[in-house]
Amino acid sequence: MEDDSQSRQHIVLKTFCILAMCILYMLSFFLPYPFIRIVLASLTILVFIYCCYQAKPFFKVISLMMLTAGFCLTSFTGKGLVGIQAGIISNVPLLTLIILVPLIAIPLKVGHYLQACHYYIEKFITKPKILFANLTTFLFLFGPVLNIGTIRLLADVVEKFTIPPRLIAKGYLTGFSTVVLWSPYFASVGLVTHYLHISIVSYFAISIPFAILQLTIANLLFQFTARKYDLHIEQVPNHLPTSTIDRKKISGLLIIVFTLMVSVLFLERLTHLPMLLLVSIISLLFPLGWFVFTKQKRLFAKHLFQFRNQSLLQMDNEIVMFISAGLFGASLTGTDFAENIGTIMNTISSISFLLFIVVTMLSFISLTLIGFHPIIFAIPILSQIDPIAIGTTPEVIALIFMLSWSLSAIISPINPLNILVSGLVRKKSHVVGLKWNGKFVLTILFIGTLYIYFVQNWLCR
Repeated sequence: MEDDSQSRQHIVLKTFCILAMCILYMLSFFLPYPFIRIVLASLTILVFIYCCYQAKPFFKVISLMMLTAGFCLTSFTGKGLVGIQAGIISNVPLLTLIILVPLIAIPLKVGHYLQACHYYIEKFITKPKILFANLTTFLFLFGPVLNIGTIRLLADVVEKFTIPPRLIAKGYLTGFSTVVLWSPYFASVGLVTHYLHISIVSYFAISIPFAILQLTIANLLFQFTARKYDLHIEQVPNHLPTSTIDRKKISGLLIIVFTLMVSVLFLERLTHLPMLLLVSIISLLFPLGWFVFTKQKRLFAKHLFQFRNQSLLQMDNEIVMFISAGLFGASLTGTDFAENIGTIMNTISSISFLLFIVVTMLSFISLTLIGFHPIIFAIPILSQIDPIAIGTTPEVIALIFMLSWSLSAIISPINPLNILVSGLVRKKSHVVGLKWNGKFVLTILFIGTLYIYFVQNWLCR
C-alpha cells in the first residue's frame, strides 16, 4: 500500500516537473530575466534525472555519455556555468513541442471527430489499390496535426477487416513519411528549422511540393507492384454506413486541421516569434479554449489522464536524448571537432554539391539504420554547419536533413513509426522497413537527391 502511494507521488511529481519545464520555457521567452533561465536549467536537469531513471538502457547509456561529454567540453573550452546552462536548455523548445502537441487530439476526441473517421474509412475499403490510396491520403491530410496517433486511429478501423499486413505496413509507413518531411507540429521539422534559423514559410515552399510528389510516387509504386501479391480483402459484413453527421464531422476535422496549420504561418509572419514557441502555445491554448467553451469537464479529465499515462509518461527516451544532445551539440562550438566538421563538409561540397547531398543523406540513414537516434547525427552537424560557406541556402540544408529523417523513419528499428507499425502487423522491424518498403526508400532517395540538386541550382543561380 505504501509502495503504491509512493509510486503515485512519483508520477505526480514527475508530471509536474515536465509540464512546469514547458510552461517556464514559454514564460522565459516573454520574461527574459536571468533568474528564470537559471530556474529553467535546474528544472530541466531534474526532469532529465527523473526520465533517465526510467529510460531504456540503450537511450540511458547514450544520453549519459553525451551529457558527460557536454559537461567536459563546455568546461574545457572555458564557457563555464553560463555555457552549461545555455546548453542544457537549448533543446527545451523542441521538448515543449513534443510534449504539448498531443494535447491537440483531446478536443477532437471529445468532439467525436476522430470516431467519425471510422465510417469514412470503412466506406472506401473496397479494393487494395483504392484502400492504399485512401490510407496514404488520410495520413497526409490529418497526420500533420494528429501526429502518430493518426495511425492508431486507422488501426482501430482496419483491424475489423482481413487485410494483408504488407498492404497495411506499406500504407502506414509511406503515407506517414510524407508528413515527417514538412509538418511544423513535428519535432524533427522544429529541430532543423530551429538550428538553421529559417522561417517555416520559406521551408514550405520547397518541402510541400516534394511531399506531394513523395505521396504520388508511393501510390504509383504500389499500383505497379500490387499485382505481385495476394492482397485480397475480406470485408466484415454489416458495417455502418456514413451518416450526414459523420460527413459533417469529417468536414469539421479538415477545417480544424487547416486552421491550425494556417494559424502557425499567419502568427509567424505577424509576430516573427519562433515557430517552436508558436506551435507550443497553440497546442496549449487550443484544448484550453475548447474546454472553456464546451465545459465538458469529465470527458476532458478522462482524456487528460490518458494523455499523462499514454503520452507524457512514455517520453523518457526522447526527453533524455534531446536534453543531452542539446548540451553536447552546444559544447562542440569552438572546438577542433567542430572545425573539422566544417572543413569536411566544405571539401565535399567543393568537389560536387550532388556528392554532398548523397554523402549527407547516406550517412544520416546508415546511422539510424544501425540503431542510432537521428539527433545524434543531426544536432552536432546542424549546430556547426554554415550553408553560405557550402554554397547553398539554409532551406536546402533543411530539406536534405528532413528527407533523410523521413526515410530513416521507415527503416530505423528504433524510430517510433517503425516500432508502431511493426507491432501492429506483428512483423519484425527490418521486414516492414527494408523488405516491404526498401524499393520505395531507394526510389525516393534517388528522386529526392535530384530534386534537391535542381532546387539548389534554382535558388542559388
